Amino acid sequence: MSEAARAIRTLFPAPIVTLTATESGEGEGAALHPEEAACIVRAGAKRRREFTAGRSTARRALAQLGIEGFALLADADRVPSWPEGVVGSISHCAGCCAVAVAKRGRILSLGLDVERAGPLEDELRARICTPRELERARALTPPEGIDWGKLVFSAKESAYKCYFPLARTLLGFQDMEIEFSADPARFSARLLRENAPAAAGARRFEGRAAWTRDLVFAGVVLEAQPR
Repeated sequence: MSEAARAIRTLFPAPIVTLTATESGEGEGAALHPEEAACIVRAGAKRRREFTAGRSTARRALAQLGIEGFALLADADRVPSWPEGVVGSISHCAGCCAVAVAKRGRILSLGLDVERAGPLEDELRARICTPRELERARALTPPEGIDWGKLVFSAKESAYKCYFPLARTLLGFQDMEIEFSADPARFSARLLRENAPAAAGARRFEGRAAWTRDLVFAGVVLEAQPR
């Protein structure tokens, strides 16, 4: 198992299936279904590599849930249309693709993000991070070799991917705030924008982060609340 595969396994509870692949779409089933291929006939080479890696990795993950031969298309909001009764998330960065899928039930939604581990540029940091996030980050010790700004960015991306399929509302980076615990592998994401709807009643989301020398990962799961 690769270092990246081990890292994303730490993000989610056991019922959730996680897989990684290189951007080339390594592994079984790397070819696209005809319906999937039709979605990217006009795409550039980079987008084709990402799309193929994502779909082929998702197909392998779905097979672990007992679902074979499913063509994973996108809906009008460009969100993957997972099979009935399944939730999932796909993420890409240069050289890596990651997928998480689960049966819907106790798990209502999930979000996964992977990023290269290099630091954010100052301009991006100011656009992505709220003042409170930066203040809190200065009081914590980041993982060795990892930039706090990149961790915040990845956490927000994963929280948004969990939120959007349920709420169908676009958010800006300043509309959600991340708070890492003393353990940088754990964080919470809080919805700040008052007029943004909750996702299945939730305005706060719990997540986990992981990292390797070259990559940063974040994952968020929204579970149904017991009655």
